[in-house]
Parts: sequence; C-alpha cells; structure tokens
Amino acid sequence: MEEYYGLIELILVVLCVAVGWLVLERQGKRLDRARAERDKDPAQ
Repeated sequence: MEEYYGLIELILVVLCVAVGWLVLERQGKRLDRARAERDKDPAQ
C-alpha cells in the first residue's frame, strides 16, 4: 500500500485543483452576470 501513497496524493491534489477551478469558474460567471445587470440598469 505504501507504494500507492504518492499516486493517491497526486490524485487528491488534481481533484482539489479541479474542484477549486470549477468553483471559481461558477463564481466568476455569477459575478459577470451581476456586473452586466448593474451596467445595464442606469440607476445613476
């Protein structure tokens, strides 16, 4: 089992990076939509 620790750790790191990237992608799209709504609305 010890020879698999490096592989398991690598897979966990890749999964964490992928999840973090997806979360940032979703938040970025949400912020872009909010900014578009704000720019579209001439409330000044």
